[in-house]
Amino acid sequence: MRRSTTTRILIRGVMVVIALLSTAARADQATAVARFGALLPIGRASAEAILRQSLSDLGYVEGRNLSIEWRRYEQPSAARSGAAELV
Repeated sequence: MRRSTTTRILIRGVMVVIALLSTAARADQATAVARFGALLPIGRASAEAILRQSLSDLGYVEGRNLSIEWRRYEQPSAARSGAAELV
């Protein structure tokens, strides 16, 4: 897979996460747990770490006020089925 394709997929995923988090932020913040799905290529542990750190910087902590459903794929063609599972 070309690097630009992986980058585009990662950027789209981050945009979806931001959209979902902004929706969750409007809910009652005292009791709300933000939920979202993350779709990442296998072997991209650095992307997962960056995502977790970015969320933490925004005040979201998995297990406290955040629930993440992770899906991983090897080939770009498999990303579609992973996205369907998350939806």
